[in-house]
Amino acid sequence: MATQAEIDEQKKLDDEAEAKRVADEEAKKKADAEAKKKADEEADKNLTEAERIEKRASQLVDEKLKDIKGKLDNSFAERDAARKELDAIKKKERDAELKALEAAGKHKEAFDIKLAEEQAKYADLESRYKTLESTNLDLSRNNILREELREIDFKNKKSADMAFASIASEIIKDDKGNWVHRSGVSIKEFVAAFAKDEENSFLIKAKQSSGSGTEESKKTNTTAKVDSLVGKSNKELLAMAEAGTLPKQR
Repeated sequence: MATQAEIDEQKKLDDEAEAKRVADEEAKKKADAEAKKKADEEADKNLTEAERIEKRASQLVDEKLKDIKGKLDNSFAERDAARKELDAIKKKERDAELKALEAAGKHKEAFDIKLAEEQAKYADLESRYKTLESTNLDLSRNNILREELREIDFKNKKSADMAFASIASEIIKDDKGNWVHRSGVSIKEFVAAFAKDEENSFLIKAKQSSGSGTEESKKTNTTAKVDSLVGKSNKELLAMAEAGTLPKQR
């Protein structure tokens, strides 16, 4: 069995080893920081004055955001810890209350408390489920609509987003669970009609001229003007769908 002197000696050696490990780790961090600083300085030599200013500004912003993020993380951690502590206190008080009621023979009152808690849990789960279901439905609708809108050559992303926002609110589910336009036509058909609508032409890139302009002229003369679909009432859209006057896909 080791003597006290041997134990003390081993502890001393362990402490020295730990101190050396910490010192080596700090020295490595310092060396890495200095190496990075030198590398940055070398890289800065190839930058213009404006680029150096922009880089420094970006670094300052990153440092500031890092500091803010650290403070926010600490605040959230403190908030979560406080909530856990409060929940623990409430549970302790609730358990004591139930125990007192049961000890007094007030079993119905104790049961009512338990029932109210279970109902609250169920309501919370139901609310979360509905929120999740709604989110999933929105994602499903959005994905289908965006896929169809990819067929249109919009001028830019803002134009595509405007078209999406204009149509998305008019997409519903039919009796069979399929996503359709509120007029009853498919999303594909409505998107095609949307692209043909002259009032939406400012969103879409103009087609390149073939040169002679003959073919384009023929199309213009033989294609009837498409009335704007966006903004029409359900009754008007349904009437157009029944009459077969909704523009068909090209």
